[in-house]
Amino acid sequence: MKTRWFAVLLALVTMVTLVGISSAGAKKPKPPPPGTHGIVTKPGTPGMITITHYAPDGVTVVGTDRVRATASDTSASVAARLGTTAPDAVKVGSVTAWDDTGRPDAPAVQAESAPAARSTASAKRLARAADCCSSSGCDSVEVTRDISGDVFGDWIGTFHHRVYWCWSYPRITGVSVACWSNVDGSFVNDNGCDGWGNYYSWAGSGRGGHVSFRGGDWDNCVFRWGCFGNIYPWIEIWVNGNGAWAQDQGG
Repeated sequence: MKTRWFAVLLALVTMVTLVGISSAGAKKPKPPPPGTHGIVTKPGTPGMITITHYAPDGVTVVGTDRVRATASDTSASVAARLGTTAPDAVKVGSVTAWDDTGRPDAPAVQAESAPAARSTASAKRLARAADCCSSSGCDSVEVTRDISGDVFGDWIGTFHHRVYWCWSYPRITGVSVACWSNVDGSFVNDNGCDGWGNYYSWAGSGRGGHVSFRGGDWDNCVFRWGCFGNIYPWIEIWVNGNGAWAQDQGG
């Protein structure tokens, strides 16, 4: 009897020891000391905004504006910085159609857009009357967010969110959304992006507004230390059926 209890006790001790070893092995690696090249210990910073206006063929570029982004920008705020005027985009309205399987509380994985998919080929085109903003036209807005290392400020990566849309006031007639990342492969594993999008009511049209959210999913890794943290830059873009737009970002 004593032998049997001893065997049971020994088995329990062995099991607890193995579980402890397994748990220790599963622990996330500790980050390298502060100042190690390639560590991200602070939020990202706004990158650039590129607004492109197209000719009636929807392909030929007739003008491009490129400005430094902030955490929150609109067509009106950027126009003021450029010495012109434009209306603000309206960000709110009842949802009329989801354009992917994602939802704000459960974003769906999005395939990173290949270079060819970042073109304007998939959106309907209409003749434009003017630059932002007008009764009809086609524009694109590309917004970026930059992630840098801690002490050295070394570039870790840039997240891109681009929306190309056409409109015939007040209706948006076509939207093409793209997301992708450029990263320093020495410090970052790029796991793609996720997000969601939907049309919403604006100016009496059920497709008068469109919003798209896209977020990057990166692993922060350092040679000999392993992957010890995640980086999630995100950008949200609203567009209206008059050429107005807005963007917010973070992460």
